[in-house]
Amino acid sequence: MNIWKSVKGYVRIRVSGLNQERVLNRAASEGIALTDVQRCVGGALTADVAMRDLKRLRIAVRGCGCSVHILQKHGAPMIAFAIRRNRLLAAGAAIAFILLVLASTRVWHIDIDGVGIDREAVMQILSDEGIGVGTARRSIHPTHVGKLISGGDIGVVHADVELNGVVLDIHATAADDFSVTEGDDRPASIYADKDCVITSISVTRGRAAVKVGDVVLAGQLLISGDLSEQKEGFAVHAEGEIKGRVLYNATASAAQGTTRLQRSGNSERLTVIQIFGHEFIPELPYEYYDLEYVSRRIIDGCGIPIAAYTMVCYELTEQPFTETAVETETRALIAAQEELKRMLSKSASIISVTHNCLWSADGVKVYLTVETIETIGSKRYL
Repeated sequence: MNIWKSVKGYVRIRVSGLNQERVLNRAASEGIALTDVQRCVGGALTADVAMRDLKRLRIAVRGCGCSVHILQKHGAPMIAFAIRRNRLLAAGAAIAFILLVLASTRVWHIDIDGVGIDREAVMQILSDEGIGVGTARRSIHPTHVGKLISGGDIGVVHADVELNGVVLDIHATAADDFSVTEGDDRPASIYADKDCVITSISVTRGRAAVKVGDVVLAGQLLISGDLSEQKEGFAVHAEGEIKGRVLYNATASAAQGTTRLQRSGNSERLTVIQIFGHEFIPELPYEYYDLEYVSRRIIDGCGIPIAAYTMVCYELTEQPFTETAVETETRALIAAQEELKRMLSKSASIISVTHNCLWSADGVKVYLTVETIETIGSKRYL
């Protein structure tokens, strides 16, 4: 059943008489929607009609030789009428409805699934992004969150993120099912987890397989735990610190703008309800908009901290505007920087940033290069 049908209220009617088709035709010509039409035993018709259209339907069927009878009334208006006489019940129903609506707009459980995944590390990434239990669903972008998790330095190569109602589901795939867990002393070696140029290497246990200045590729051996050259069958749990110079590249394009979003002159006043620090925002009337605060008032009498904010929503539309070359390049550069933020490791120290702009008939393309010094290497069992 359509939820809006129940919210607005509807009645189940029976149409009896000889000219029932005329009733249906007149209802259609008057724009009155009759739904769930059924033929009953005895020749009568039953149908659902919106409560607000019932009076118009009675007028429309005059002269058709048919009668309309109400069988049942349904929907929110009927419930509201039933509780109107009891203020306590009405207040409780209103508060319960508000709390239910607020709760449905937020995430109340985070489910992290995957073999060998450090769940605390994933939760830390989410926390750094401002995501946790109680976060508004509309502020969570699953694709972006998946890139943050897989791009972090926690051994995850891919993460599927999905919002299912009030649950945030995360299925992560480990970089290597055989990666070493902390505190495990079984024989293991250290391998490069990204392409780089070695800037320093300090071996605590094991044998260095590279030296300063070497160019290494992801997956290449850095410190070996296999010491069978010294003694047959001898292997250790490799330990050490390796740092390398890593290059990150990002590109972004932008066409020189001839329009920009500006206020169209249309606006609507909105009331935003805040309860327990959470905001209940009504559906916004425009696709692009500016919100401007007007006033705030406290709603007393129910013992719950409820505040109502009056705001004006201004419509934004594309309007003629000539963008300068510098403004276009800046937009493209910002887009490239955002892309790099998702790629950089948190342990990376940036030592240089360069960018170049290439113009064409379609606009500008920015090439951004960042050079970092960072710790590299991940362990794998022998």
